[in-house]
Amino acid sequence: MVLVALGWGASFVVIKDALGHVGAHGLLAARFGLATLALVVLFPGTLRTLDRRTLGAGAALGGVLWAAFALQTLGLVHTTPAKSAFLTAVYVPMTPVLARLLFGVRLRMAALASVVAASAGLALLLRPGDLGAFNPGDLLTLGCAVGFALHIVLLDRLAPRLPARLLAILQLGVVGVVSLPVAIASETAPAGVTLSLAMAVVYLALVCSAFAYVAQTWAQRHTPASRVAVIFALESVFAAAFSVGLGVEHLGATEWLGGALVVSGVLAGSLGSVRKISENS
Repeated sequence: MVLVALGWGASFVVIKDALGHVGAHGLLAARFGLATLALVVLFPGTLRTLDRRTLGAGAALGGVLWAAFALQTLGLVHTTPAKSAFLTAVYVPMTPVLARLLFGVRLRMAALASVVAASAGLALLLRPGDLGAFNPGDLLTLGCAVGFALHIVLLDRLAPRLPARLLAILQLGVVGVVSLPVAIASETAPAGVTLSLAMAVVYLALVCSAFAYVAQTWAQRHTPASRVAVIFALESVFAAAFSVGLGVEHLGATEWLGGALVVSGVLAGSLGSVRKISENS
């Protein structure tokens, strides 16, 4: 799980660079199309067990996942990798809140504390008093955090009743299939595929999508969801470290403090309430 968080953290810089060569939806189509193909090849015969119930669940979850990734990728066109990572991390404290609103799961005090800490971090990170510091990418990225939280809540309800491997393939496949026509209709095809773009797509597809989802599915058979969420909170820390280390951006003391508060909220929410959303259902 630490390796998955490391891969996802590095992906913010990779995506930011790739968006200089290809549109957001085109990148998603290539990434998730290749990831789906890789899983189908790796697990031959999995699609033979497909039934109507699993297809419906996979389509719904894939649609939510597509919206979350689309908002995140479009947000990166306007915002920085480190800020995108920190804002995306807010999905963890949001998750118990959505579970409470949608399914009546009891909201713990730790979850409330995590929301307060994350909100304070956002205020410092976004500097709402400085309108010049706020950009549309920040708002899109916050929308992606809601999407990821909703995906976790819905997946928690559906996954125990359905084959996990097939559900993962369907979700990734839906993201790729939906992204392709959107890319064709709204984006210009890249003039050519450079080596750096090809390497970025391969990395995002195989490491950040195919490997990550298989690893998470396997790990959560042996590791409580609360511990997995805590480990995944490292994603934003890795993203900031990569972004600063590679010279993509410089973060001031205010941004680092805001990011630290967001991560603190993530950790508090993970430790206190993100165990298994359905445990109180």
